[in-house]
Amino acid sequence: MSESKKTKRRQRRGNGEGSITPPEKNHGKWKYTTTVCIGADGKQIRRSVSATTKAELMELAARLRIECGMATATDKDMTFSDLVKLFLERKANESKSSTLKKYQSMDNTVFVKLYPYKVSKITPDMVNEILNQLKNEGLKNSTVNSYRKGLATVFNFAIKCDIISKSPVMGTVKMAERKRTVMVLPTKSQIDTLLARAKERDSKARVGAAPIYPVILLEVATGLRRGELFGLTKADIEGNKVHVNKQMEADGTIAELKTASSYRTITVSRKVLDEVLAYSPDSREVFKITSAAFWQVFKRFVKKNSDILPENFHFHDLRHFHATYLLSKGIGVQNVSRRLGHADIATTLSYYSHYLPQEDERAAELFEDF
Repeated sequence: MSESKKTKRRQRRGNGEGSITPPEKNHGKWKYTTTVCIGADGKQIRRSVSATTKAELMELAARLRIECGMATATDKDMTFSDLVKLFLERKANESKSSTLKKYQSMDNTVFVKLYPYKVSKITPDMVNEILNQLKNEGLKNSTVNSYRKGLATVFNFAIKCDIISKSPVMGTVKMAERKRTVMVLPTKSQIDTLLARAKERDSKARVGAAPIYPVILLEVATGLRRGELFGLTKADIEGNKVHVNKQMEADGTIAELKTASSYRTITVSRKVLDEVLAYSPDSREVFKITSAAFWQVFKRFVKKNSDILPENFHFHDLRHFHATYLLSKGIGVQNVSRRLGHADIATTLSYYSHYLPQEDERAAELFEDF
């Protein structure tokens, strides 16, 4: 075969970048072929992709080179849209469904704003502008920072794939977050009043309205994380045992728990369980409301009853109350840690060491009769 025919049959690219076969030589489709490596027998191991258009072929070729660890300078022409597609494909194979959903949500909210741009041309100023837009749309600083972190993850993926050498997120500004420095703890009397008012509120609520009393009661009695609480079904309750084995995401979907220690079985007063379950006799779920929907109801309820609650009170403070109340009554920190689903006792102590019973004086008293 002459040199001219070889050139016509196949468009050769730079060394190591593979070759392209035109449609007339490949059953009507563009084809890209590249050598992945040399096998033990000394023969080339090759991979190829085909597409109906050359533009589509170049996108598939870029993905193939990245998958094979062969990304080249030509991949720097990849758009952010193509990068995100590749990133999500990789996450679908490596991550839990809840993690994948988080990035898919970011894709629809923030990633899409960078879709038209080439990855290599995206600057810190462009990322900052998008983050400021989100801030101006009314999002909390903590939410904007979570989107910034998501962008950083995607750009770090691009660095690993040799598409860029430096992440543009490195030059952006993290939003200042206001975090509570002091744990807000209601007293036993305040909890009793809160439960009484919640029960009264439910008795006067319109027919079909989601009750608030059983949610607060079960949270006080278990200290579950909010997603764990709303992920409970009646099948998770056996006698006075509650099996914590899943959680509800913000969008209402059920997902796996994030850590092995979160999977646990705790004992709960059967009297409490009967009272809670009486509010949903015909439901498979313990609570017939999503976590996000309840959060809105709870915030209004707290605002209306702020006269009997500590300032800046949140739902999570009920979990803190559960833990500290148990410790104050002499329940061992190891058991409290297990009920909370902490990875180890050190985590529990980092939160609640100041609320452990003060036994130093009692220790001294033991030696008075020596």
